[in-house]
Amino acid sequence: MKKVLAALLLALQLLAVQAQDRNYALTQIQILASDSLHGRGYVNQGDAKAAQYLQAEFKRIGLQPLPSLHGYMQAFPNPVNTFPGKLSLVYNGIELKPGTDYLLNPQSGGGKGSANNVVWVHWSNLQRLKASKSRGKVLIADPGTTKNKDSLALFWKTLTPLSREAAVFVSVEHAKLTWSVGAEAAPNVLIELNAEVLQKYGNPRSFSWEVEQKARPDYRSHNVVGMVKGSIADSFIFVTAHYDHLGRMGQHTIFPGANDNASGTALMLDLARSFASGPVPRYSMVFVAFAGEEAGLVGSRYFTGHPPLPLKNIKMVYNIDLAGGGDKGVTIVNATEYPALFARLEELNTRNGWLAAVKKRGKAANSDHYWFSEKGVPAFFMYAEGGVTAYHDVNDTAANLPMNQYENLFKLVYSFLQNL
Repeated sequence: MKKVLAALLLALQLLAVQAQDRNYALTQIQILASDSLHGRGYVNQGDAKAAQYLQAEFKRIGLQPLPSLHGYMQAFPNPVNTFPGKLSLVYNGIELKPGTDYLLNPQSGGGKGSANNVVWVHWSNLQRLKASKSRGKVLIADPGTTKNKDSLALFWKTLTPLSREAAVFVSVEHAKLTWSVGAEAAPNVLIELNAEVLQKYGNPRSFSWEVEQKARPDYRSHNVVGMVKGSIADSFIFVTAHYDHLGRMGQHTIFPGANDNASGTALMLDLARSFASGPVPRYSMVFVAFAGEEAGLVGSRYFTGHPPLPLKNIKMVYNIDLAGGGDKGVTIVNATEYPALFARLEELNTRNGWLAAVKKRGKAANSDHYWFSEKGVPAFFMYAEGGVTAYHDVNDTAANLPMNQYENLFKLVYSFLQNL
């Protein structure tokens, strides 16, 4: 009899899994990664507009606000450095393309100027140069293609005093251009130049620049929080995803963040819809869209430091990021910290054959799960692998997401949460 009941229960759960809606998820990704939300960053209040949208969507799908928050929002300080206006870089008479040919260092200052000669730094003259040589000039540093970490550390450490004196400091990047968010600003302009520019346009002879920069030390962002009450109302399972991304670099360059992390936010919303419209769950399900993740896990750090409900009552946190692919399966950060929970997740996938692999990884401070596990709350961080190559760049668009493993990602997470 017990086996029959168990089989019936599993069948009901799998029927509930079918509530997933790939089209709903695709729509959410397209909205979140659209130009109207400005890359969910800090220029044009992109993250604030995304938060307002998510609050409305939480309410529409039937999530309840936490009483202690008096609404769906939790505000927190999030100082950021932004580039809201004019951005121009002319190299040897050629106007370079931001996001492809170069990036601003996230901690760049602003300024405008030009130079007909530059100070060129490489290994052969690194030790001979003095700080006075770069004062007020354009300093371009190229460490070459070496991948030796010790050598690279020595190169950049030696350059530090010179870079501070330069009006513009340019680091030549031989790896993929990858942007991020800065909290503070340097006194001068800092540029990361794609090494391919040197191949196309030759060694630097002339250089002009215009960078509009604005530090926002008083900026505030918002976590968005909603709940489905369970039969055991004061015990909670959290499903989380960060909705923020990098935003705009200048007036015309947007980092859409479709995979990172509109995709994870969409999966979280789809899970929230299923729990809100299905049978009353055993434990209360809390869904949190975190802000400030790209700025250094700022939103989740604030949340765990100012929890709107007792952290000791949280049975588990399941954090989702980078859910647009999945051809190579998923990796679970903290799997080695909670082996019994990981074994349960892995067994579900093995039994049903949903994904190519559920891989284990140890502890890492690489997403919003981290502050929870540091406070003693069991927490997983799941990210999909395979099928997506864009990351923190202008090519992370909704059109470039395969989403071919979405249904299986949903089934795995939903079934795991149902069985906790």
